[in-house]
Amino acid sequence: MRPGRGTPPVTVAVTFSGEMAADPVAAALRAQSRLRVLGREQAAWAEALLVVAHELDEETVKVMHDADRPPRGSGPQVVLVAERFGTERQLLRAVDHGLACVLPRSRAGLDRIVLALLRTRDGRTAPDPPASVVRAL
Repeated sequence: MRPGRGTPPVTVAVTFSGEMAADPVAAALRAQSRLRVLGREQAAWAEALLVVAHELDEETVKVMHDADRPPRGSGPQVVLVAERFGTERQLLRAVDHGLACVLPRSRAGLDRIVLALLRTRDGRTAPDPPASVVRAL
């Protein structure tokens, strides 16, 4: 289903791991009519969680884990924007906690991030996942 006029916006929470700042990203996403950005504390109720990180490491997996324990029973689909994507084990644990899409920071412009978040509603991922992630999985 392609988001259109009759489709409600995708609810999104934005968080970060490590020293990355998510506030500028959240501000840019708030301007998108097809998205409704929730506060970090509401991540459990979001349809999608955007995690901005330097790399997929234990701290990043913990961010996903914490969002995957909502009172409503199933956590948000996670879109990860990072420079590096961790070990196979970390990737698999991240998938267990809702990782649905990975975007390299070097190619993660606003349009690509928005597309990835919108596609989570349909259970689809963004095109061109990083080859290293595909090989690991």
